[in-house]
Amino acid sequence: MTKLTVKVVATTGLAIIVTALGGLVAAVPSATGTTTAHKPTTSVLVPASAAKEAGFTKVVVAPIASSETGTTGCPDGAQEEFSDAPAKLGLASEVLFCESVSIAKELLQNFVEKSDPVAGMKPPKGLGSSAVERAGSDSVYLIAWRRGAAFELTGLYTDLSSSSATSSTTATTVPLTKHDQQVLENAATQQNRRFENVVVSSGTAGTAADAKVPTTASPSS
Repeated sequence: MTKLTVKVVATTGLAIIVTALGGLVAAVPSATGTTTAHKPTTSVLVPASAAKEAGFTKVVVAPIASSETGTTGCPDGAQEEFSDAPAKLGLASEVLFCESVSIAKELLQNFVEKSDPVAGMKPPKGLGSSAVERAGSDSVYLIAWRRGAAFELTGLYTDLSSSSATSSTTATTVPLTKHDQQVLENAATQQNRRFENVVVSSGTAGTAADAKVPTTASPSS
């Protein structure tokens, strides 16, 4: 089974997204005196049916959950990856469940500091005040946010056809169009809504309320 982590280096398919995230999210020290995070299931990811409806008909990595995330302090996670039929756009959904809220916060802060803002683009308000949108390398665009002790990530790769994961040259970054932005926002909103009935908090610094999705969150189209 593939180890779930935004630091994974994979060799084929949409795992380019995860490869491009290398270094954006660093491992953080495991907090002392905390409990093991709630073990997730794939029910916290973007529904496969929603991904298909949005045009991502190819399953690159089927929804999987694992206790081997490769990220210190976040022992459990879930991940999935899709691409469209022309293999030009890729979509990834990932959740890391950390041992405490403080670790999840540090993970998110590290992500913010090591990635680039996307000019004119903002994540949906329904994701909460922690949500940020950033650009990684190789035409990857990302929305990350926190729910209790969970670190959530939705990524869109706008140029799968470049095969930049195996190229020795630097590919030209493909900009995020308004349509692609909407696709990314819809996917993140779908993922966020999956937490309505899931308790994700763990450790000593979180409550079940942290995991609740705001009732004002808009359903994706």
